[in-house]
Amino acid sequence: MSSNKLIKCGVILKTAVILFMLIIGVAQAGEVSFEKTGTTSVPVVTSGRIDGKISAISKNYIVIVYKSDKEREYEVLLPIDTQKIKIEHKKDLSALNIGDTVSIEYEDAKEDTLEGQRMRRNAKVISFVSPAPPKPPEPAE
Repeated sequence: MSSNKLIKCGVILKTAVILFMLIIGVAQAGEVSFEKTGTTSVPVVTSGRIDGKISAISKNYIVIVYKSDKEREYEVLLPIDTQKIKIEHKKDLSALNIGDTVSIEYEDAKEDTLEGQRMRRNAKVISFVSPAPPKPPEPAE
């Protein structure tokens, strides 16, 4: 085998190893998931927005009522990564209260697990829209 062919094979092999290690590193980071389409894998990440009133909040999650009718309320729980969340129109997460109206930008990502694929949704931006309505005074006895 000629010297040029050996060099080309070495470069191709090194490139393949680097790409393989990069793909494994990204997949293990858990920030991007992959969906197989034919013989290749592509990241599957979508985003959306949901508006509603806060029904529960902590440093790790927020629950909002996004729809209600006479019979029931529809809620969604969104996990919060305190290192990555962006809060708009308030100083920080602790300034939000139950009953406040918010608009939340979120990201959906498919994750490969041992049980198969599952969807993971995370809040990315929480925008304060309006405060909770004041509570009516309690009647005096």
